[in-house]
Amino acid sequence: MDECDLLAQMKLLHDSYAEKLPGKLAEIERMWEAMANVAWGGAAFEELLRALHSLAGSGKTFGFPGVSEAARAAELALAGFGAANTAPGAEQRSRIQGLILGLRDSVNRV
Repeated sequence: MDECDLLAQMKLLHDSYAEKLPGKLAEIERMWEAMANVAWGGAAFEELLRALHSLAGSGKTFGFPGVSEAARAAELALAGFGAANTAPGAEQRSRIQGLILGLRDSVNRV
């Protein structure tokens, strides 16, 4: 495979990932909203952390460092609550909501 073919393949992967980002974001937002009604530290919480972790890693890989950084910030903010198995207070929920909105902004800039 020559360099032109490799660049074309990379562009296809980049574009395909960009197309999937709004769906990934919508799923993360749905999971976040559901956290109001589930146990922190349970399966739903772990699923949300896993989705944010995945987006944080894959965003940078596919050329979207802003998405990666925003997802990582939200993941780190949430991680402590799962370890303690406690729900965040109103101030912390507001901060996390702000981080998820920042993630949305990063995705919308793609």
